Amino acid sequence: FMDRATDKNIADPKDVRKERHDAASAIVVSKNYKNELAFLLLNHKKIGKWIPIGGHVERFESPESAVIRELEEEVGISPIYWFDKNSKSWSSSPVLFGEKMEKIPAPEGMATHFHRDFIFVAINDYRSEEIFAGESAGRIKWFTIEDILKLDPGETTPETLELVKELEKFKEELLG
Repeated sequence: FMDRATDKNIADPKDVRKERHDAASAIVVSKNYKNELAFLLLNHKKIGKWIPIGGHVERFESPESAVIRELEEEVGISPIYWFDKNSKSWSSSPVLFGEKMEKIPAPEGMATHFHRDFIFVAINDYRSEEIFAGESAGRIKWFTIEDILKLDPGETTPETLELVKELEKFKEELLG
């Protein structure tokens, strides 16, 4: 695998399987009060960057179940609709939007590892920001595409920027 930032090999695929964790995350979208597309991001407490909401897939859990659980635990929401990019429509159950292999920097004293991140797109009411309750309630915020693109490189991840740019292609469908 190649690290996009340095164009260097970062791991042998055999090693990735040993040091890989499955994760599920959701980028929550909504129409804000100006009828613009808005994205709900979490300021991750360990890395201090704005990223989609998610976490590890537990043993015997599907990525779809994990993303629902993570949204409830982290933010206190249960999305009703999920975006299906193939049909360009909304579904009542989670639909995989994409999958990424991400290098996770090692916390002090630990080994670097990788996440195979299953990514979903959910919709939620923009006005509900004040009522979010969960483990991360104080570290979530709505961003427009322009807000995200204005972030300093150290404030988000390349994967988040890439995902937002991809979602921008579906702006009409996402705004409904």
